[in-house]
Amino acid sequence: METKKQNILIILIAVVISAIIVITTVKNHNPQRIESRVFKVREGWGYDVLVNDTVIIHQELVPVLQDQHGFRKKDQAEKTAQLVIQKLKSGSPPTLTKFDLEKVLGRDETNNERERKME
Repeated sequence: METKKQNILIILIAVVISAIIVITTVKNHNPQRIESRVFKVREGWGYDVLVNDTVIIHQELVPVLQDQHGFRKKDQAEKTAQLVIQKLKSGSPPTLTKFDLEKVLGRDETNNERERKME
């Protein structure tokens, strides 16, 4: 159990450091263009966020949810990438919450995640 807590803490620290690096990169370089592209993965869709044609975020799995799979629909990946871009442009960390995902995926999709885990 202690190892699990340590792993979660390490992952959380890595996410925070990554967010700081991304925000610093975006602010310091005053990017002309932030864009996204979606791509097919084995189990659905993922997305990249690019600043001036350089990938700064590569997301193959739906973040936040414990079940490890891609977005079920292409438009879900696109909408999530756009939300991340909005956060970057506003100077916020590009991290997502379950609430953010509910706005993009819908409450049913995030709740179904919990139900699949219980089966």
